[in-house]
Amino acid sequence: MGKAVTITLTVEAFNLFTNDKANNNRNGEILTLSDTNNGCAPGGKIENFQSDVYIGEEVIWDANIKYPKDDDHGYLVKIEHISRKFDFFEKAMTGSDGIVRKRLNKNPRLDGQIYEYTINFSVHNPEGICKYFEIDPKMKANT
Repeated sequence: MGKAVTITLTVEAFNLFTNDKANNNRNGEILTLSDTNNGCAPGGKIENFQSDVYIGEEVIWDANIKYPKDDDHGYLVKIEHISRKFDFFEKAMTGSDGIVRKRLNKNPRLDGQIYEYTINFSVHNPEGICKYFEIDPKMKANT
């Protein structure tokens, strides 16, 4: 039986903000993705990170900073938007405080389909200046 899956983006906020570009090549350096369903990144590349999600169930994206008591102190990371493929997600989307929730369509034809999508996120420094970034992981629909 399916379940809701939470996908978490962890960011070295100070490092990303001062370097001004996302490191899409390596999961675990400046950016890390993880989920509550044993998602992984074959070859260590963040664009290869794949989450197994379930038809008719909710997917939740959230973000946090890696070093809240050190370099990242005072920084904030928020998920701004998740790209949507109309036949994959229901039209409704909820999001607040940097967390986005979407429900997969209850369409059995989605079973086994892999969907590349975009996570748009922002990093806010302690002075309130904001920069925007995006990464392109994958998800696979399961029954």
